[in-house]
Amino acid sequence: MQKLLSAQQVAKKLRKSKQQVNNDIQAGKLKAQKVGNFWVIAQTDLDKFIQAKRKR
Repeated sequence: MQKLLSAQQVAKKLRKSKQQVNNDIQAGKLKAQKVGNFWVIAQTDLDKFIQAKRKR
């Protein structure tokens, strides 16, 4: 089973604000699914996002 993280957990890992994470999600830079009123991010999608940032 895939590990899911909240936008707040991702923000803490990336040392960003929750709003910055939400902006990345809205811009299509970070893949996420909406569950109720919350965004959840799969650990694998977060890993891909981090790798893409490092390649720049």
